[in-house]
Amino acid sequence: EYDIWHIPGAENVPLPTLREASVSWDPSVPVRLYCAVGFRSYLAYRSLVQRGFADVKTLSGGSHTFRFWHDLEQSRIEPH
Repeated sequence: EYDIWHIPGAENVPLPTLREASVSWDPSVPVRLYCAVGFRSYLAYRSLVQRGFADVKTLSGGSHTFRFWHDLEQSRIEPH
């Protein structure tokens, strides 16, 4: 998903690795989350808030909504 399209400057932290990765993060630094449609970013949001992160937001509708709203060309998935 990240390799297909992502917001410039975004970092990829897969949900299964979030707990381990967030141990080294400063909980006072703002965190913005998104995924394709918003479900996994919501789960990540809940996880981070429960760990004491103070400024966490998700992109409602995920990258699909972001690309539609900003009229960005849909990425094409190349068959392997």
